[in-house]
Amino acid sequence: MDRRNFLKHLAGLSALAASGAWLGCATPTTAASRRLPLQVGASTESPTLARTPVALIAATDRRQATEEALALLDITLRGKRVFVQPTLHSAQPPPYSTHTHILATLARHARSRECTDLVVATRHPHHSTAALFRAKQLPTMARELGFDLLALDELPSHQWRHVRPEHSAWEQGFALPRQVMDADVYLQLTTALSEAEPPHLRMALHGARGLLGVRIPGSEHNLDEELTGCDDPIPRQLELVEARTPDLILLDAIDVAASESSGERCGVFVAGLDPLAVDAVGLALLRRYQPAKATAEHAIFEHPLLQAAASRGSLIASAREIEFLTDKASAPLAEELRARLGV
Repeated sequence: MDRRNFLKHLAGLSALAASGAWLGCATPTTAASRRLPLQVGASTESPTLARTPVALIAATDRRQATEEALALLDITLRGKRVFVQPTLHSAQPPPYSTHTHILATLARHARSRECTDLVVATRHPHHSTAALFRAKQLPTMARELGFDLLALDELPSHQWRHVRPEHSAWEQGFALPRQVMDADVYLQLTTALSEAEPPHLRMALHGARGLLGVRIPGSEHNLDEELTGCDDPIPRQLELVEARTPDLILLDAIDVAASESSGERCGVFVAGLDPLAVDAVGLALLRRYQPAKATAEHAIFEHPLLQAAASRGSLIASAREIEFLTDKASAPLAEELRARLGV
């Protein structure tokens, strides 16, 4: 069974939540162990359609929201090598970087589940990643909580893997860090953010850019320049996603940028297994605050990035495959998002 069908099989288990069973990848627990009373969205078109779960959590406390998300979409971490990628567009607060409360809560959770290795890593394409780590005080957190902190722009060449998919849009393939390729579990921490330049959205599908090596080992060809200089970066970006798709994505939409100079308190935390599903929900959330921006020019799944991702066959193909898991407070929002998604 390939990864997509496997995740859809897991998503099909979401119907069990309504009868008091637990949704996730590990051993079921009783309904009493959940912190949230779940409401599972029903399909009026095709009750048997395979679904991928997306949890909506109404929250302003990021520690609690992270704990709730990890409880709803639990995955086995014991004895696993865990790779965590935070968002680090800058050292500014969310949505421009992952809040330290989320990362600390996740690190404590992973250690309490007895993972064997815990690596936190990313790369900024234009600035020193280590300097941004220091501005966020992540080296101190790493020492206190016991994880390895890697600035991927400082990683030596032998720590990179050359990936060359068949019929690749990349001229010579691309490079990803050994640590994420060898990890048993890849957790992505993202935020709800859009930008003026294509492909516009900077959420789960965009996060793979933070794993891209500057060069393929043994080559002088600059991958950053190829990605930013090509006519259409989307196919290359999606190849990065497919080479190592996250196993769980946590999307912090508690605060979103309403404009370049102002923000809004959205008060929503999102968790999902499929990066396209998470980005579709994130885009629907953004449209509540950015109706005049480029994010609103198309129907959700007609957005160029999401449309291209859906057409490749490795992720969900439509909004009808998204199954919302909600608490009572966020159930009305789930209904609004279904309408925005066209289901």
